[in-house]
Amino acid sequence: MKNFTLFLFSLLISITGFGQDLVVNVTLCDDTANTVRIHGPWWSGWDPNAGPEAVSNGDGSWTFTFSPAPTEAMEYKILVNGVSEDLIGKGSCAAITDDATYANRQWKTSDPMTIDLTYNQCTECTTTSTASLSKDVGVVSVYPNPTTNYLNVSTTTDFKRLNIVNIYGSVVKDFRLIGDFNVLDLNGIAPGIYLVNAFSQDEVFTQQVTIK
Repeated sequence: MKNFTLFLFSLLISITGFGQDLVVNVTLCDDTANTVRIHGPWWSGWDPNAGPEAVSNGDGSWTFTFSPAPTEAMEYKILVNGVSEDLIGKGSCAAITDDATYANRQWKTSDPMTIDLTYNQCTECTTTSTASLSKDVGVVSVYPNPTTNYLNVSTTTDFKRLNIVNIYGSVVKDFRLIGDFNVLDLNGIAPGIYLVNAFSQDEVFTQQVTIK
């Protein structure tokens, strides 16, 4: 009877994942991060400083370890240097979304205990970069960085739109790009760290900027 009880307990552990760790591996397409965090409703209502901090693996990837794993579904996003990823329109990895004003990741207790993901996108590091895009798809330059009340944007390709996203994933300003050189007025944007996203018909360029 004792052996049968132990067998049932072992079976329960294997089915439920009881006692296992949840491991979340995050790859950065541009490894310039000082800090990588998770934020979500679990941590003071999406407070960017309240969530756990990842450990760098020294190869452009960072790892979160939840020990033990959460016992409820976890809604979250990844922050790099305080900047939240913007997953709107980028793919199915955003499980909780209206795909217009927000798009959040989710882990469920029935999901695998090891997750591999890429910051700010649902695919591997092939479509966006925090540096200039390759010559075949054009070049975008955003400067100066840090900046104060203006931003120069230079491109050799057909980039027609640009937005500036805050650490909470909200678009604070949207610009129409005209020609291959634009000077953007940043007046009214509070100091902080932002993502600049430039869009052409086929490509997306992303760069982190600091506004003082």
